[in-house]
Amino acid sequence: MKKSFLLFTFLLLSVFGFSQYPQIRSTDSTKVITVSKLLDNLTVSDGVFFLGKKLFDVNGNLLFDGKEFDDISDFYKGKATFSKYDKVGIIDKNGKVLWSASKKVVPYLSRGLENGYLVRIVKKQNGVYREFVNDKGVVIFPNLTRKTYYDSYYSPHAVYELNSYPFVDGLARFHDKQKNRWGYINKKGVIVIPAKFKYAHDFSDSLAAVVDENTGNWGFINQKGIFVIEPKFSKVVEDFISGITIVEKKDGLPMDRGEKVLMNKAGEFFSYGWYGKIFRTKNLLFLQKEEEYYKYKGRVVNKDGKILFEGEASDLFPHPDKRGFCPISVKDGNILTEYNLRDSTLNVIFVSKSSVPVDGEKDYWYKLSDAGDGYVLVREPNYGAVIGIANSKGELIIKFEKSEF
Repeated sequence: MKKSFLLFTFLLLSVFGFSQYPQIRSTDSTKVITVSKLLDNLTVSDGVFFLGKKLFDVNGNLLFDGKEFDDISDFYKGKATFSKYDKVGIIDKNGKVLWSASKKVVPYLSRGLENGYLVRIVKKQNGVYREFVNDKGVVIFPNLTRKTYYDSYYSPHAVYELNSYPFVDGLARFHDKQKNRWGYINKKGVIVIPAKFKYAHDFSDSLAAVVDENTGNWGFINQKGIFVIEPKFSKVVEDFISGITIVEKKDGLPMDRGEKVLMNKAGEFFSYGWYGKIFRTKNLLFLQKEEEYYKYKGRVVNKDGKILFEGEASDLFPHPDKRGFCPISVKDGNILTEYNLRDSTLNVIFVSKSSVPVDGEKDYWYKLSDAGDGYVLVREPNYGAVIGIANSKGELIIKFEKSEF
């Protein structure tokens, strides 16, 4: 074993003090799946995942082999969209087709049902239309149906049309081309906020960031179109998440380099004087600034403004060249970093050191990444291939082994 790896391991031990924390581990329930080669990535969604085109549940059971399909989306509430040479449609977790349409009529269907409905491009006698449909292929939001044109699936136009999931908090923004202004409509297609803003964001936390046509500044409106936070921000504001947004002072510095201020929905400011990047989750804020080259100071604050951490922690604030300026992900209140999983108060739940052998070696510090659905991918330390799926306790529920032949 190379000296550099030994030194690296020693540094990790000194940082994490792994002996006091649970480690990645197998249990009597761990299911071993033999594969021809380890995968670079996979996603757990709705309790299932694909190995190639084979669908498995998190207990390691093979549900079906989707080799007859060209493409299958992630599952949502037991259903996924599919595409094959002559059809598009929806299947269940057993591979049964629940609804389908000929590509001659519906050349394109959006991937997935994350919002509970789909977008399709459909050919009719008098033209080509973009429609919203439910999981049975029935048109919903009929007033939002509009003419479009037949295009390549990978063109910017088709990508835009098929990813048009407009409704947030029951409203969708729309652009009036004649006025060159933005407004909002409800799910019946009725205009509830007239097109009068120079630019507008989707609603978030029941407020929307818009640009006032008189001042040219950003402010926040409620669902009646009334400014509840006056348009006084010259730089682009961020949307509210769990009652907090980020605004930047007008100080002559380039965008994203100026002083950041946190603001609540009452328009009250706190946490002045932050000049670095800010990453927000539902319950936490990660603030990072570079004090010297390659040297960072970070702060983790909860939504009430309480400081949970301040200082240097390479797993909480990795160098931007590695992974931006934040942990890998924050889900279900847990914080996933490259080498551990923490709870919402930053206490370590488990570390990625493991006694599970890989290629005959033990005591690896594995790398972790987000698998989705609250699960964690366990990866080889060198090349990052996926060797298992762990739950939020650090227990391997699935372990992948390469076949010998």
